[in-house]
Amino acid sequence: MSRGVARAAALALALATAAGDGDAQRRPAPAEDPRVRATDPCTVDVVTDGDTVRCADGRRVRLLLVDAPELAQRPWGQRARTALERLAPRGSVLRVEIDRRPRDRHGRLLAYLHTTDGTFVNRELVAQGWAVSLVYRENDRYELQVRTAEMTARLRRTGLWAEGGFDCRPADYRRNRCR
Repeated sequence: MSRGVARAAALALALATAAGDGDAQRRPAPAEDPRVRATDPCTVDVVTDGDTVRCADGRRVRLLLVDAPELAQRPWGQRARTALERLAPRGSVLRVEIDRRPRDRHGRLLAYLHTTDGTFVNRELVAQGWAVSLVYRENDRYELQVRTAEMTARLRRTGLWAEGGFDCRPADYRRNRCR
């Protein structure tokens, strides 16, 4: 293992340990943070892929800080979608939290999603190894949590990390850099 990888592993372990028994994924955002805005809850109608859901009211919500394999990346894309369906099944009600930039170029709402029991869906999807982190500077409130979750999942070979599912990262696949 290279010295850089060893340091990254140590950092990930330290951060994961510091998070305690998983409270970091359940801790809601401080209400006084001016960047954090809640919108109407989302009742999940359908999970369209591994990082997007459609709410019963028609809103399409793209999970922030998360990049899951495309459905065309078989079988990885379907596995990521199934994982999101387990975390946010049809009919479940999710708390929707937006950061600075509320929409993407496709008109989807960009959001952090939380279950009624407090599970931070975006982070959990990455922690379970079904997605990688993807950060856009204007929407980065939970960047450290999600990057730490990715590093830990990668080191533990969790989810798609165990199967080579990220040998071609979703962003590279979209840019035709790999197949």
